[in-house]
Amino acid sequence: MNGRSKLVNCTAEKLSAIPDAVKENNAPMEGVAKESREQVSAIDEVNSAVRQIDEMAQHNAALVEAINAAIEQTEGQTTDVDSVVNIFKLAAGAGESADAGTHKAEEPAPEQSTQKKVVSGARALLTQGSAAISEDWKAL
Repeated sequence: MNGRSKLVNCTAEKLSAIPDAVKENNAPMEGVAKESREQVSAIDEVNSAVRQIDEMAQHNAALVEAINAAIEQTEGQTTDVDSVVNIFKLAAGAGESADAGTHKAEEPAPEQSTQKKVVSGARALLTQGSAAISEDWKAL
């Protein structure tokens, strides 16, 4: 064989080895691509979980605002109830000292007819027991 034939044979051997080398390199590249797709999927799941946490945090914040509003409303109603209850005086010996034998309720302002009826009913309850249901209460 001459020198040229050797070179041609050597070149042919090298060229035939190239597809095998490409196949060997292709397997790790496919593995990297597969792992990359799995990472993308995992990142999508994390993003979804973060979105859900954010939505729950916003929902919880809205609930806290609603609870605070309800507390404020309850405080206002408590103040209203206190003002109605303050119409009454306790009899002596019932926790707050008053004149002995007196069972009077404070008189409300003339324009407060409902309060007048409550006072009248309270007087009747204090003096007549369960007979507090009288004509004054029917108009309520």
